[in-house]
Amino acid sequence: MRFLKLFFAIATFAAFAVGCEPNNQTTPTKPDTKTVVLTPNSETVRIEQELGFTVEFNGEDVTADAIIYNAADNSVVSNPFVAPSDVCTLEFYATYGLYESEKVAVDVVTGNDFNHRVLLVDHTGTGCPNCPNMMSMLKALSETNYHLRYNEAICHTYNYSDPASSDAAYTVRNHYSAITGYPNLTYNFYHDVITGGTTMVNNGVNWIKSEINKLWKPAAEAGIKATSTVSGNKVNVDVEVTSKKEQNYHVVAWLLEDGIYGRQSGYREDWQNTHNNALRQISAGTSADLSGEDMGTIAVDGVANKSVSLNLESGWVVNNLKVLIIISAPSSKHGGAYEVVNTAICPVNGSVDYEYR
Repeated sequence: MRFLKLFFAIATFAAFAVGCEPNNQTTPTKPDTKTVVLTPNSETVRIEQELGFTVEFNGEDVTADAIIYNAADNSVVSNPFVAPSDVCTLEFYATYGLYESEKVAVDVVTGNDFNHRVLLVDHTGTGCPNCPNMMSMLKALSETNYHLRYNEAICHTYNYSDPASSDAAYTVRNHYSAITGYPNLTYNFYHDVITGGTTMVNNGVNWIKSEINKLWKPAAEAGIKATSTVSGNKVNVDVEVTSKKEQNYHVVAWLLEDGIYGRQSGYREDWQNTHNNALRQISAGTSADLSGEDMGTIAVDGVANKSVSLNLESGWVVNNLKVLIIISAPSSKHGGAYEVVNTAICPVNGSVDYEYR
């Protein structure tokens, strides 16, 4: 019996010793899934339409070497991916080597609903020492999926020596009488809440998102289609509006310019000295009423067209220009004043089609 006990003790020790021997083969471990980021080019895709993806690893684009999967059955999908013919919600994830991303959801929709984009106006200037805070907030916001819910115009009115300033910017600035300091962000034509800059970028982005959520709708009341051409010293814009609600519409076009260099007071990074989306010109409207020109009443599923024009000035770089189109309708909340219904960006010498959810 003592012999058997001794035998079992030796056998147990031997097994334990073998089990604890170091493994010379290195097995890589997966880091946090946030190391690999899968980003679809839209939160929604219409049935049987293409959806593209971008994959980043530690901030570097590795799309060409990544593999994208349908999370439902772990099958590999193509990039771009062709959506199925049924309305549904799909989840995808990507792998890059041994690393795996978090899952992202994409809605497959019928395409009958227009996407809604709120108007954001940033009131700023190159002489404003606190304005880089807002610049950082808007840059961070633009890198989220919320960039599908708004279009922005930047009004440089802090100082007259600002190379990105314009008479149009002051016209728009004077409409928002609640502004008493800089920087400030306003929403649509009459949204009362003013958002200031903050050094806490994440907090600022969340504040902006919360204000967008108060105004954004899952389906816009109308969609915008447009074409713009340069003729002499004018940008001519042909606008088409299709309405999902019978109401009267106004339309106005704002000319925006990118790539304007102006040394920014208080800048922390060099990119903050280059100014984009700067408001240069408006097709119509005053400080009292920014809504522009009448398009008449459009019935449900009805279509209306309007041509507007914007004057060009010397010094503006045509290749850096784009047109922000804003349509509005009477709002009972604001005593019948015209409030923003939807917005769209049209390239100069280019076109924009209806944007669907």
